[in-house]
Parts: sequence; C-alpha cells; structure tokens
Amino acid sequence: MGNIFFWMIYYIKCFFNIIISYLPIYSLDKKNIELTNLTSLKKINSHLYLVKLSGDYLDMGKSYGRLMKNILKKDCNIFLNTLKKNNVKFNNRISKKYRKKNLFLSIKNLYQINKKNYNLNIINFIKGVSLTSNISFSKLLIINLFTDMMDNHCIILSKKINNKILNIRTLDYGAPEFSQTLIVFHPKDMIPYCSLNLSCIFGVVSGVSKNNIFFGETYHDNLIGEISYIGMPFHHVAHNILAKCSDIESSEKMLKSVSKTSNLELLISDNESSKIFLSNKDKFILKHDFYNTTTKSNELIIKNSEYLDTIENVLGKFIPKSKSGELHCFITYDNNLYVSVTTKYLQSYNNTFYKFNLLDLFKNS
Repeated sequence: MGNIFFWMIYYIKCFFNIIISYLPIYSLDKKNIELTNLTSLKKINSHLYLVKLSGDYLDMGKSYGRLMKNILKKDCNIFLNTLKKNNVKFNNRISKKYRKKNLFLSIKNLYQINKKNYNLNIINFIKGVSLTSNISFSKLLIINLFTDMMDNHCIILSKKINNKILNIRTLDYGAPEFSQTLIVFHPKDMIPYCSLNLSCIFGVVSGVSKNNIFFGETYHDNLIGEISYIGMPFHHVAHNILAKCSDIESSEKMLKSVSKTSNLELLISDNESSKIFLSNKDKFILKHDFYNTTTKSNELIIKNSEYLDTIENVLGKFIPKSKSGELHCFITYDNNLYVSVTTKYLQSYNNTFYKFNLLDLFKNS
C-alpha cells in the first residue's frame, strides 16, 4: 500500500508542476559565496546545500560525512526505504545476468563482479563518508550503484549564444523528497570542480570544473547496442575528467580510453566547443544534434528552441516550457553556474534558480 501511495503522490506533484509551468513565476537568486575555508557548509535553501572540500578523496569523504551527517542519515533512510518498497519493480528491470532474489543482493553482486573497474578515489570517498557519518559502507554503496542499473530520462544540451557556450543538464527521475548538495571538490594536486547530486549520491552526472570543462550524462531512449554494466561507470569517469582535463580534446580522449558501460548520451564542453556522444560497451559515436532529450520531450525542445537566445529566456521560458527537471537543473553560461532543485511542492524547472560565479565558487580561500 505504501508503494502505491508513494507513486500517487509523485504523479500528483508532477501534474501540479505541469500546470504551474504555464505561469510566469521564474525567479533568480544571485548567491554571494561567503565560505572562508576549503572545508565548509552553507545552506542555500530547504533542499540545497553548498559544501566545499579539500584534500585526498578519503579525507574529503570524512569531511563530507561529518558536515552532512544528519542530512545524510535522513536521505539514506528515505532512499533505502524507497528501494525496499519498490524491490520487485526495480529488481525486475535488472538483467538476468546480474539479478539475484532481491534488489540489494543484485547490486552487491554487480559490485563484486565489477569491483576492479570502479574509480578508487570515489570508493575511498564513500569509505570516508561512512567513517564519520556512521552509515555503513554497504548501505552507501547500494545507494551509489543503484543508478547504474536504472535508466533516467533527462535533457543534455549545448549551444552557442552570443559566442558563449550554454550548457544545460536537467535530471528527471521519479523520487521522494531529498536534499541535494552542490559539492565543490579541491582534490590534492588536481583541478577543482563541482558536482550537483542527491546528498547521498557521489558520482558526477552534472558537473563543471575550474577550467570550465562541463560534463553531463543521460540515458539514451533507444538501444545503442549491447547493454553492459561491466566497466567504469561514467559518473566515476566524470570525476577524472573534471579533475584532470584542461580542454575538450583531453576530455574526449579520456572518454574513449575507458571500458564503457550502459546506454548513455554524454556531453562534454569547454570554453570553445562541445560534443555529445552516444556510448555503450562497444560503440562511441559523435552525435550531430546539439541536444539530447527523451522521445516524449523532443517536440517540446524543438518547439521552444526560440528561447535559447538569452540566459534570461533560457531560465524563465525554455526550462519551464520544456518541463524537464524533476530533481534538478544545472546550467552554465558566461562563467556562471545556475542551479535549481526540487523542493516540497515545486520541481526544479518551476523553482528558484541560484546563480554562482564560477571564479568565486572555486576560490582557494
């Protein structure tokens, strides 16, 4: 019964937001970053936190677990309870090759099979979070690997406006209320970068670096080729791209060099250009459209592309009219980052956007 109630509430909220999207309610909040050191926490709104971290990945994980302990415990409980209530639904979507008698065992099975391919930095980060939050490594691992076995349908888009690159990544996924975190990583001897995700998920699906390298990923609606979960997940690869690459050429080279997984569209961009690739186990294809979206939303993107002319129209018209962003919107343009997240009633495409100057965001002190 709880499972049915959850989906009823979720679809009522979606329907309510579709109606709201026709109203002119856009607002922009320009945030001044006042964090004075590289390990700090700032609450932006009821569902969004800014966290700055520095050091190696284990130490950054420990700092994150300490700073976000109470929020993490709340969100992890919500996440794990949602998986339990939807166990049959989610487990049946997993390939029989990896599927066990319940979802948690299926995810643990994937981890053991694919253990050597994960980004050790991110595994160490999760271990650090576990040590200071008192949330078991196993629980955090299940949450962080769950998305590998599910598809999400979002928008990734890149386009030049007035000779400046606009990048958009919206995240659509049916989920309960979560806090989200904009994490600014200052990894030791590497390039600073930031990532927006649920507070308890640490892979990068929406991120940008100090060098203005942008990364976004989304599931491709049609099968590119064979589905495989063996290899480094792209939300782990993205950490390496943002922390180590200085331009789109080196980013593309890194994408091509890893053993590939899933059935994804991948957006990479720098200050001069952008590329979207179709990628799975044995294919890596440059796409010629400037956007990716779900089949259902394709018509809305084309219909509203006239609003891709100024950042004000992007935020105030294109995003709400496109009705994408059940969880968050992550947009970069002209050295600024625009972030919106879903709160109790409003989904991100109808909600307040927060503007961060990227130079200020990545300051060392």
